[in-house]
Order: sequence, then C-alpha cells, then structure tokens
Amino acid sequence: MKHFTDEDLAPLEDAARLLAIENDGEGFRDALERAGFIQRGAPVSTEVVVEHLGHFYRTVLRDAPMTITREWASALVRRYFNTRGPLAAYSDIPRAYVILQRINLGLYAVLGSLEATANWRRIAEEIWPFRLGPPSTPIGEAEARWEAERRAA
Repeated sequence: MKHFTDEDLAPLEDAARLLAIENDGEGFRDALERAGFIQRGAPVSTEVVVEHLGHFYRTVLRDAPMTITREWASALVRRYFNTRGPLAAYSDIPRAYVILQRINLGLYAVLGSLEATANWRRIAEEIWPFRLGPPSTPIGEAEARWEAERRAA
C-alpha cells in the first residue's frame, strides 16, 4: 500500500488549488516543479505548462456539470504519453506519484467509457483539504451521514 507523506501531498494540493481556485498559472507551475513533474526553470513558457499539464484539471476548473467523453479521455492519455510535445524533454513522473498517475489514467478511461457526467468540481471540493465542501452527490451525502454516525458512536 502506498502512503503519501505530507511532503508528497503539499505540491499536489497546491497545484490543484492554484490552478482551479486561484487561476494562478505561475503558482501552478511552481507546484509542479516542486513535485518534480517539470524540471525547475525549464525553457518553456508557463502558458505551455498550463495548456499541457492543466488538461488533467479541466474537469474541476468550472463549477458545472461536464461529461467525460471517450474522446476527451483518449486525448488525455495521448497527451500524457506524447514523447514529442513541448514538455517532453523537461517533464517526468516522480517515483512518489507513479501509482497515482496510473490510478488517474485508469479512472479517466473508465469515466470516459461510461460517458460519465457530473459536477466534478463540486465532487473535488468535497475531498480537497483546502475546501472541504458540502456533499454534492447522494454518495457524498451518505458518506457524510456515516461519518457523523461514526463520530457520535
């Protein structure tokens, strides 16, 4: 079982918060550099970094329903494995995050094959430690009830 340290999680939380909440491309890039996804000071613009790596966050950028289509999920995987893109020479998957990337790609593949539609932003806000938003789905509501009952016991 993989356990993430606070040091592992901090740049990932920062990347999500900085791009999805604060719309801070420079901060997003810095968080990815700290995590080791991009070489620090790589000679590519922040706009290129946001365009290419921000794609993974597209589902949570807007507070609105979004359908994850097969085409979108396929484009995400192609982008991820593109060895000729503008970031290819300067990007990597740090050891601490390899399993997480596999989970994410697999999850997007499943959601794409289901043509799943949801307000992914609200679902993310339920679990982001910097937001801790209210439940937004029946499963989220059931989990909140379960947590409340567990605390009361």
